[in-house]
Order: sequence, then structure tokens, then C-alpha cells
Amino acid sequence: MSNLPQRPDHHQPFDPPLSPTTPQVPGFPYPQSHGAVKPPAGSHSGAHALSPAYPPPIWHGGLPRINRMAIASLVTSSVALVIEYTTNILAGAPIGVVGAILGHVAARQIRRTGGSGRIVALAGITLGWIPSVVLLLVFGLFVTVVHGNG
Repeated sequence: MSNLPQRPDHHQPFDPPLSPTTPQVPGFPYPQSHGAVKPPAGSHSGAHALSPAYPPPIWHGGLPRINRMAIASLVTSSVALVIEYTTNILAGAPIGVVGAILGHVAARQIRRTGGSGRIVALAGITLGWIPSVVLLLVFGLFVTVVHGNG
């Protein structure tokens, strides 16, 4: 006789062999009768939807965690851009500098620890310096116009 489990008859319950990774759950691997949703008759997924032979897949991983300072840099720099272009050009530049500095610190942390979020930090740095550059260009244009006419 082989080591494979035999087909159960109607008098003897069939318990599949448990592996070290099989969860120790009462009633495993058979679905509970309450709460089980059966697919409509004639659907193609009926054979696989409630198959008691295999447990549901377990996802042990997750999405990589992006450096929180990189996210703060991107948010701060984006707020600086919105403030600069909607309300006051002078108020956006200092906030943008804060966002850019946060991005530089986040990039250093990511490089040191090997974490994820390098692109987010780079976006925060880039967006953070834009308001300051625009402010410097406007100030330079203002000085040129005032001194050119004077």
C-alpha cells in the first residue's frame, strides 16, 4: 500500500495529513457551513470557489515602507508650491526650503539604511527648491527693472 491518503468512505471522516505549515484550525480544511457563499448555478468558478482541498493563500509580505521623512518632504514641498502660486510668493519659499531640507535628510537616511522612498525624497527636494528659485528670479527681475529705469 502507498503512503497516500485513501479515499474516505461515508462511515469514516477523511483528515488530510498535516504539514508543519498547516494552520491548526478546527474544521480545517473544510469551510464552515455558515456564512459560505455558493456561486450561482452554471458559473465557471463554482468548482474552485469553495474547494476544501486547499487553504486560502496567505500573504506574509507587504508593501515596502516608504521613509516617512521623504513623504513629509513631498507633502511640505507640494504645499509650498500651492501657497506660492495661489496666495503669496513670499510665503511659499520658506516652506519650500523646509520641504527640500526634509528631502535631503530623508535621502541621507535612505542611503544609510537602504530603505525605500528615494524617488519620493528626490521629488520632495525638487519641488521644495522650485519656490525659492522662482522667488530669486522674481527678485532679480524686480532689481533689474528698478535699477534699469533709475
